[in-house]
Amino acid sequence: LHTLRAPNSRAVFPKSMFQYDEKRNTLTCPQDVTVKQSYHEYQKDIRMFHFPYSKCTKCPVQKQCTTSEEGRRTVGISSVNTELREAEIYNSTKQFKKDMELRPPIEGKLSELKRYHGLRRARFRGIQKFGLQCYFTAAAVNIKRWIKVTMDKLRPKPREAWAV
Repeated sequence: LHTLRAPNSRAVFPKSMFQYDEKRNTLTCPQDVTVKQSYHEYQKDIRMFHFPYSKCTKCPVQKQCTTSEEGRRTVGISSVNTELREAEIYNSTKQFKKDMELRPPIEGKLSELKRYHGLRRARFRGIQKFGLQCYFTAAAVNIKRWIKVTMDKLRPKPREAWAV
C-alpha cells in the first residue's frame, strides 16, 4: 500500500540551495558534493542529478536534505531554472509586495469579466476573434463603470454634507 505524502515532503532542502553550473552541467549540494548530470528526461526537458549513496549516507545533514527511502538526494533541473531562481529572488523584495497590492482589485474585475460577461468561454473560433470578444467585453464593462461613476456624481448628497 502507498502512503500519502505532502507535496515535496521528500526534499527538505530546496533546489535553490544547490549550485547549478549550466556550462559544466554539474550540480553542487550545500555540503560541496558535485555530481554530473545522470540523465535527461526529454519529454519534460528536465536534467536529473543523482547524488551518490556513498556521499549521502555519510553526510552530516542527510536528514535535513532528504527523507528518501534510498537515502540519497535526486534533483531535477528544468530548462526554466534560471527564471525560477530570479522569480524567487524578486518574490522576496519590497517591490514584489508593493506590486501584489494591486492584485485584489484586478482579480475582482477579471472575476466579473469571467462570471458575468462571458469570458469563461470563447464564442468564436480563432485567436483574433477571441481577442475581439475580449476587447468588446472590456469596453462594455468600462462603459458600465463609467455610467456608475456618473450616476454617483448626479445622486443628491445626504443632508449631513449640506451642513458643512
